[in-house]
Amino acid sequence: MTPTNHRVEILMKEMDMIQKNIHNLDNIIFRMKNFAFAFWGGALYLITEHLTEGTGMKTKWYLACTAVIPVVFWIIHTRWQRHIDMSSKREKMISYFINSPAFTQWIAGDPAIQFPLYDICGWIYTTEATEEGQKKTKESKIPTWDRFKIKIEASYLLDHSDGRWWKLLFYKDAAWYYPIMLLFSIGFAVVY
Repeated sequence: MTPTNHRVEILMKEMDMIQKNIHNLDNIIFRMKNFAFAFWGGALYLITEHLTEGTGMKTKWYLACTAVIPVVFWIIHTRWQRHIDMSSKREKMISYFINSPAFTQWIAGDPAIQFPLYDICGWIYTTEATEEGQKKTKESKIPTWDRFKIKIEASYLLDHSDGRWWKLLFYKDAAWYYPIMLLFSIGFAVVY
């Protein structure tokens, strides 16, 4: 076993942790969607069954207010989806690195190849836009102990300033799940 094989072991462990992270976040999102549906459906049921003795306009207002429930859960869903997106970006970067010629040099211990390790969600080794439009590293996030002199090549840093909120908001099934609940709430308020 060569002294630099620990790099490969750490990289393999990171890829395994990324997959576990994505799986756990998917489970959280799935459970949250079930809870959102139960909470929203329960609110509609309670309003239509137990608050109908007043005027119809008051009940319509309550039904319209249930549209807030899917909006809140949609925003929470987007936040969890952002974590998955960051983990996926990190996994893609590792994939590109493994398939690049720099990987064999890195395994051999070449100090010129400075690939960051163990950043599962891609939050530590990241870039941010400056006022001049240039990219810089978030120095405050990267430990700079004197004896460890952490230097990372700029091409291996993740960029989180690409403004993908709309893409995350309408990602796969979230684009249909929450808007349909919202439309049903408004539809019930109009028809009731």
